[in-house]
Amino acid sequence: TSPRPINVEALAALQPALDALGGPIHAMSLSASHHVSEQITERNAAVRQHNQVALLLTVFLSLLVLTFVVGAITLGSGRTNVMQGAVHLVIFAAFLFLALVP
Repeated sequence: TSPRPINVEALAALQPALDALGGPIHAMSLSASHHVSEQITERNAAVRQHNQVALLLTVFLSLLVLTFVVGAITLGSGRTNVMQGAVHLVIFAAFLFLALVP
């Protein structure tokens, strides 16, 4: 069968049914919006935590490289003094502080 053209009386008969759907559709869209907002908040928290871990690992890697450089300079000269030992202790203290107090 071919579709019939819609007339004004048919549209007027459908209007109350369509108006009745307004409330539930609004409630569903509001619920979906809140759900998406919660998901975005959870994702932002996860990204923030990953960024903090990445920065902490970068600091640890920098301290490790600094330790190797200072150790190479100390051992490369063939002689050590109190100042070089103090530098080693300061680097070690910074590493311990960052490891225990993130």
